[in-house]
Amino acid sequence: MRGGVVKQEQRGEQLPSKEEYLALFEKEWAEIHEGKMPEIGLKVEGRAERKETCEDVKLKNREKGIFLVADGVSSAKGWLAARETARTMYELLGESLDKQIENNLQEALREGEDPVERITSYIGAQITTAIEQAHTRIQAMAVQPEFKGSATTLSMAKLIDLPDGNGGHLKRLFFANVGDSRIYVQRKGGELQQVTQDDSRLQLRVERGEITQEQARQIDQVEDPSSLPADLRAYARGRAIITKSIGLGDPTEGLGVFFLDLQPGDRFVIVSDGVSDQLVENQIEASVNGNLDDAQAEEGLQKTSMEMSLDGRHPRAKGDDISALVHTVEETGQRREYLRSEVRRQQTEETLQATVRKLKEVLAIARERVQRADKELQGMDAMMPKRERISLMLEKEQAVEQESLYAYHLEKTQLDLFDQQVPPRFEAGARVDMWRDDFDPPSLDRQPWTVTAYDAESKTYVVRGAGGIQKEISRYALENVQHGLLVRVGDTIPAPNEMGAMEKGFKIVAFDTDGTVVLMKEKEGVVKRSRMKAESANEAFFGLVYRAERSKNGMDHAIQTYHQAKERQQALKDEAVLIERLESRQRALDLAQEKISAGNLEKEIAKMERRLQEFKTLEEEGRFRGLSSQKEARRKELALLVYGSRTTLSLEQLLQQKKQELKNLLNGE
Repeated sequence: MRGGVVKQEQRGEQLPSKEEYLALFEKEWAEIHEGKMPEIGLKVEGRAERKETCEDVKLKNREKGIFLVADGVSSAKGWLAARETARTMYELLGESLDKQIENNLQEALREGEDPVERITSYIGAQITTAIEQAHTRIQAMAVQPEFKGSATTLSMAKLIDLPDGNGGHLKRLFFANVGDSRIYVQRKGGELQQVTQDDSRLQLRVERGEITQEQARQIDQVEDPSSLPADLRAYARGRAIITKSIGLGDPTEGLGVFFLDLQPGDRFVIVSDGVSDQLVENQIEASVNGNLDDAQAEEGLQKTSMEMSLDGRHPRAKGDDISALVHTVEETGQRREYLRSEVRRQQTEETLQATVRKLKEVLAIARERVQRADKELQGMDAMMPKRERISLMLEKEQAVEQESLYAYHLEKTQLDLFDQQVPPRFEAGARVDMWRDDFDPPSLDRQPWTVTAYDAESKTYVVRGAGGIQKEISRYALENVQHGLLVRVGDTIPAPNEMGAMEKGFKIVAFDTDGTVVLMKEKEGVVKRSRMKAESANEAFFGLVYRAERSKNGMDHAIQTYHQAKERQQALKDEAVLIERLESRQRALDLAQEKISAGNLEKEIAKMERRLQEFKTLEEEGRFRGLSSQKEARRKELALLVYGSRTTLSLEQLLQQKKQELKNLLNGE
């Protein structure tokens, strides 16, 4: 429908009537939105009369990983802006973005880049672009007087499963916010936390330094604004006024696209201000915690908010549309079958072979880096400070981590190529032989097992045996123990060339009646043909399966090496921190000792100066008036110190020496 709307605008024709538009949108949304629709708000809190049109839109589509709440600005025909924004997000950030992500992933691997870093940057840019396009679309439609000024808030999230480089996946939640709808995240067993920042007049006061962030939160979360300190009440009156929206102004100015890595069991909540202006954060958290089912949690939040609106007596009550969206992160993530078929179509033998070549190049570079680091470690001086030694060891482990990452992707891509050249042999329902390590001695099970499924991502069959026992087994381990002729037309296997040597890349085109296999290979316009016995072709197939099993083992080894390198890095970092703490403590002790030493020297110097001054005073007094016998004895005692002897320094010399010692100590020499 969206394309039609834009074309009508370009021709200067009228949009469909409001009734037609809303009916078509409702039909479209029923197919893509999961869960409860928003609650139509009251015209005025405390009165049961509902508004004519709901200006909130929710979208929850787990398959495409897109979640949003758009709250149309009531005074500006916001129902249109909210719906067009939601539609734009779905079109640009749903299936379309998923396919672009997969393309970027494959390109990153071919070019030796970090796929997670590349995709993270790409998604952030695409979310910003989608918001810009929604803004442009609304402004184009708002040339008609009845839609002038149409605007909306938006809180949106995109949940993506990204490869973590060690055989697993990151469940990364990207999110952005325009206006005062909100996103909260609750870690499994943890507290609910707001992760977006409102574009509101209250937040603007914080940015201008008029109030602190803590005071703004106090204003936002107070149940009765009249209970606030007098100096904050004035700020509470304008807290709900937004400073940014899609459709008016520039929604991308200062826009931040953020991400969090979530775990299974974590939840996120998106609400319009129809919820967050009425319920304080601990009420939202209590309602979510009271409903483990997401749909019930959504219904609970919307129902509680509506009850407050209907009652109307609570200081936070308001007559507004109400939207709440709750999603719990699942273990398995999105299946996205539409993406799987697209990936299978795009990953031709040619692209996979190019990826293998590129990965071999970057893996060789990574291995050289490991070897260099190893050589530096072996050649380092035994007296090298431990801090520098740890730095070199850390550099080596980082190189090992990078090497194992590329090794994993190389083995994985080679397995993808194998699946292209020699597709899995068995479909659901096939009867297969099963090796039993749990038998004594290990042997083939006498009873055949039944294949129930094959997962192309993990390269594993799910098989069921007698008594309903179910197991997962790698494709290669299973196919390697089968008997009979397993090669098929279409398989790409090594075959003898015109010189009689085995050459890769021949495709089976037919089985002849004489028990031979006909094969062909085309490269750069040159066609080669070959024949071989079916049994020999079967042996070639099993040779490929054996090599594929080695690649799978290599993949597993790379994962293990990756984890070990990460663990060693952490241990080295911890050791470096410990050394820093010990050195810091030693510096503090040395400084304290220096202070003690300096204090002692200062006391010695002061004592020497007093004695010198005392001697000078006695000398002066004796010259003019003479000294008593007691004072004369004291003068002679001091004279021995002041003038020194053949074996001792004079007091002046000792004083200069002590002053130099103090100076050196204070200068750290």
